[in-house]
Amino acid sequence: MLVFDGSNWHSGLPDYHLAQGQVRVAVRQWWPAVPITEMYTQKAKDWRLLWNYVWKIGPKALIRKVLARSREGLRNRRVLAVGLGTVIETRAGGPLKTGDAVIFIAPSHPPCVERVALPPEFVAKAPPELAATTGESQGVRLIRTSAGPLIERLSPLAGWSEHSGRPLPDNLGAALAETARALAVVQPTEITAHPIPGRSEVREVAGLESVTLEPGQLRGVLFGLGNHAKTVLLPNLGPSIRVARIHEVDPTQISETYRNQFIVDTSPTPRGDERYDVYFIAGFHHTHAELAAHALDCGAWAVVEKPLVTTQAELDILLRSLRRHPGRLFSGFHKRHSPLWSFARQDLATAPGEPINVNCLIYEVGLPRLHWYIWPNSRSRIVSNGCHWLDLFLFLNDFAEVVRYDLWVGGNLDVHWSVELKNGACMSGSLTDIGSRRLGTRDIVEARAGEVTVRVMNDSAYFAEDARRVLRRCRRNSIRIYENMYRKIADEIVRGEAGDSIESVERTSRLMLDLDALLQQKLPAGAWNRYTATEEP
Repeated sequence: MLVFDGSNWHSGLPDYHLAQGQVRVAVRQWWPAVPITEMYTQKAKDWRLLWNYVWKIGPKALIRKVLARSREGLRNRRVLAVGLGTVIETRAGGPLKTGDAVIFIAPSHPPCVERVALPPEFVAKAPPELAATTGESQGVRLIRTSAGPLIERLSPLAGWSEHSGRPLPDNLGAALAETARALAVVQPTEITAHPIPGRSEVREVAGLESVTLEPGQLRGVLFGLGNHAKTVLLPNLGPSIRVARIHEVDPTQISETYRNQFIVDTSPTPRGDERYDVYFIAGFHHTHAELAAHALDCGAWAVVEKPLVTTQAELDILLRSLRRHPGRLFSGFHKRHSPLWSFARQDLATAPGEPINVNCLIYEVGLPRLHWYIWPNSRSRIVSNGCHWLDLFLFLNDFAEVVRYDLWVGGNLDVHWSVELKNGACMSGSLTDIGSRRLGTRDIVEARAGEVTVRVMNDSAYFAEDARRVLRRCRRNSIRIYENMYRKIADEIVRGEAGDSIESVERTSRLMLDLDALLQQKLPAGAWNRYTATEEP
């Protein structure tokens, strides 16, 4: 597929996946009606910020992060577009057939694309006077004028995704009718033709044709090519596992760098003929559980980023597969693998079963209005990020049973929770997005047992003391935790060692879901853009 950035066509990208119930449209005319600026977190180009991050994560990790972000320019440029085209493939049934001339609304796409795959509600047969203009051409006609009054009608649709869990807008029919009227009065002087050498073949799978393994290597697959996968997961796997294929629903995430190294595929789920030894699952949060269950039921290993689940139904699915295939899941809770928390266990010096109390203060960067972390499918920040600290508390206490929990929301929308375990351990947590975003997510975690207090700041600074003296103080590069985690997980998989226990998966997930349910109940109306997407913008 070809993607136009406003000046040049980019070739070699895979097509959008055509899901069940969708239609694929070859674009003939494209009108970028509404720019979308509130979908992704984008850092300002400021040398001071880079210098700060050198001290936080080190120069090597910073260079990797900067390179990854620099390749996301096309991804970040999003528009809601309307246009004219021809149906070239359909999995929707209904009145739309291959060859039909259509008008369409593309709710979240690059500046211009050769083809789109859309739910049929976003597509309608073009009136005869417009259908006559959708014949074959060696390019796309781009409308350069303002969409005027059409913007007000279309703006509520901007950023909608079939993956979000938001219902289909109820005014699509009226929006399509108004789009048809607006397209009919566009003047030829407002249209620019952008020729291309010839329309590319429809291909949802691109990149390498095949990947050859070294002797002894396991074959892996990755779901979700976000910034975490680019900068942390893929670089730190080591040589024992070779990722052969990457599934990523957004073609603009798949730069030439990745197309030259992997088979790339826009399907969000495995194809019927795919077989892998290890599944790395790092896509949209609500997809984690079913992909992990699929991997386990195929006899493979599943390495799953947080959160493992977003609903009770997903947890039930995952637990059923885990009970059939125990020990084959590894969760991506990186704090478990930090050397600082290994020091804490030594300095706290608790016997098995004795309680370790935890207090944590967490700052999370505020999110853009349309960011996928605040989709309904992603649930609240208790699920998307708070799960890290809940898991750490349970991990330090050997996943003792939860006996009591509570949560309340401050007038400033800070979230505060408390948890008590059967072994007597207690946790208090506070989550805010008020404050400095200079270094991204920050946290202060204190663990206490007997007369010993351990304090860990930002996964990097460690301090431990008892009633008489300082026991230990040190610093570690926080990004190295991930290197430790992925190398350790890869080595354990190769050696056939057991992964997470069923008990740990169930207790961490259930506590997270219980607190999330309380948060959903207690958030005031209209607070969707701070902690959850239960309210529409």
